[in-house]
Amino acid sequence: PYTALFLLAMLTIAIFGGVSQVRTVASLEQMMPKDIDEIKAFNTLRDNHLGQDMIAIVLEVDRDSTDPYGVIDIKDKRVYDYLIHTSRLLENEQDVIDTYAFSDIINQALGKSGYEPISEDEYNTLINNPNLKGQLSNYVNDDLTQTIILVTTDISADDPRMNLLSEKIINDMKSAGSPPGIKMKFTGTPIIQQKLGELISKDRTNTKWISTLFVFLITMLIFGTFTSALVPVI
Repeated sequence: PYTALFLLAMLTIAIFGGVSQVRTVASLEQMMPKDIDEIKAFNTLRDNHLGQDMIAIVLEVDRDSTDPYGVIDIKDKRVYDYLIHTSRLLENEQDVIDTYAFSDIINQALGKSGYEPISEDEYNTLINNPNLKGQLSNYVNDDLTQTIILVTTDISADDPRMNLLSEKIINDMKSAGSPPGIKMKFTGTPIIQQKLGELISKDRTNTKWISTLFVFLITMLIFGTFTSALVPVI
């Protein structure tokens, strides 16, 4: 038994360095073989900044809000001002390529760079301009309850950077607050992969303890006593 325990101790020490380096990778691209021509071509595009993934931040009118001054029309000027502020905030993040929102259409129509304030009258004239209706419909739904901010990035193949960017975007949006009566949702490939990584990590931990418990019960049935089962499990 002492020889067996010594060997187990040595093996535990030998594998410890590798175990400490184990990481959960939820990136679907990392799970695919790299030597397939179609995947090689896509990775080449990505290396040349031609392949992009999107993170979508959904702003939605909160029907359950009791705030009498809350937003009831997603094209409210307060939402526009908020989009200007948050777009600037997100574009300052290192791995963000660009952002898109209906505020860009308004600014392009005005010939502005995107951050200069505009008056209420200027805004109302443009937001109701029939010539801009088609472009605005790409960002605003028909019943005027939802709009989106699209954030582009090209790092979904890099799991740690992807997770870090997802966390930064969520933190940026939460720290910026939101107009009254508005709630937010986050989606897109990087956000989904980050969530998938969290679920895998949680399930792996649960499975580890459940497996250990069942192995212990099986060995206790085989050996007949608690202490006899404890040694093999250790």
